[in-house]
Amino acid sequence: MAHNNDDQIVNLSECFGAHRIALVIKRMMSQRSVCILGAVFLLVAALVGWKVRHEKSELRPKLALRDAPDLRSLSRSNRAEDRHRAKKLKADYDAIFAAVLERNPGLVPKWKSVPDEENGFLHWLLFLEKSRGTDGMASFDFPEDVSEILSDPEKWNAEIIKAYVEKHADLLEELTRIGLLTGQSTYGISPDRWSFMEANIAKQSAEILCADARLAAESGDGDRALLRIKAVIGLSNHQGLVETPTLIAATVAILVKLTALEESMNHVLPALDLKQEDYAQWRQVLSPDPMMKFTDFLRGEGYGGMRGLVIPVVSNNTDFSEKDHIPDPDALYDAITQGYLHAMKRAESTSYLDHWQHHVGERWFTETPENLSDQSVEIYHTLNMGWDVYSKGWARAVALFRRYDAAFAILEGREPPMEVLTGKPFVYDSQTRVLDFPDEEILEGIKADELKLP
Repeated sequence: MAHNNDDQIVNLSECFGAHRIALVIKRMMSQRSVCILGAVFLLVAALVGWKVRHEKSELRPKLALRDAPDLRSLSRSNRAEDRHRAKKLKADYDAIFAAVLERNPGLVPKWKSVPDEENGFLHWLLFLEKSRGTDGMASFDFPEDVSEILSDPEKWNAEIIKAYVEKHADLLEELTRIGLLTGQSTYGISPDRWSFMEANIAKQSAEILCADARLAAESGDGDRALLRIKAVIGLSNHQGLVETPTLIAATVAILVKLTALEESMNHVLPALDLKQEDYAQWRQVLSPDPMMKFTDFLRGEGYGGMRGLVIPVVSNNTDFSEKDHIPDPDALYDAITQGYLHAMKRAESTSYLDHWQHHVGERWFTETPENLSDQSVEIYHTLNMGWDVYSKGWARAVALFRRYDAAFAILEGREPPMEVLTGKPFVYDSQTRVLDFPDEEILEGIKADELKLP
């Protein structure tokens, strides 16, 4: 494939997005989100840090590949030739992907049938697309005093939040409308639009909705508080319950849901005058469960990553006239796909405890296929990195969801479920109303914040 002179030469790590993922996580970090990300940070730590580790290993990147052209920028360009190029590239990528799926049908998900008007994922995607700034990223420009409160709820100031939400009532209503939609599907939507989605605006949306829920609870408006929290859970579902949740989308879905649970338990529920029988409704809305299975985002990352990242990069590096090129793209596509399918099959029989005890450094994919070129082997290993750490982080998130489930059981007067990794009972102090994990050596590393019941 011929290259334009403006195509950028980058190393392997940049081609496969590590620097962009690191930027997203950096933008998500704050005093408040650090606490929540403590629950899920292992899910993304490998993707942020793999470049450093990789460069210290025997497999350090040697390839200098051409980055894939930015279809978003090209398709929005004022130049007709750029828009034509975007259309041609998309058609080329789609044709390659169709052939990959024909050879590897196991990667195709079971698609849902969700009308556009009910598709919360589609409406969230449209919201992102219209919110993107000149840098191509979507985020809210909160005033400094609002950002400070959202970053650290201990600095709560009801008057500041009230002034903001009243001034931006249309924004909160739109976020609520999207969050209350009940369906989510990526079917028929090009992975070019969703294989890499902004994380910061999802975090910000959850935080401002939760802040308004707290404001409503403190003013005695339980209905509005519940509505806002329900919308936050919906935004989480729109990213996590699609047929193809990517690694980033799954991580953000978990983060958003944990935000809703933490804020509800720490600030919203204590401000409401609830009876024991009232908590069941809140539990049903918050639904303290993992949402997804590990196989779901293995499939999602395999499907979305293949079409949205691997094919664009690889297909722009197959020119034999270049010093660094990939001579066997089809073999590489199939090897990566089969790697994901193998990992999915393995995950089906892996318990939460096995995820938690997964040895860091142990690969989830199959061994490197013998028929790959040296260049493709390097890419195969790069895409295999991080899943060992993600496996542990997934189990950690599941354990935190189970503790919230146990908290609601206690609030409702029911027998709480056992801790999910050990099968042992949680430790509850009825005097301090603090619910803690069992004192078991195997749980060392959970590092969860104190959970005090209302």
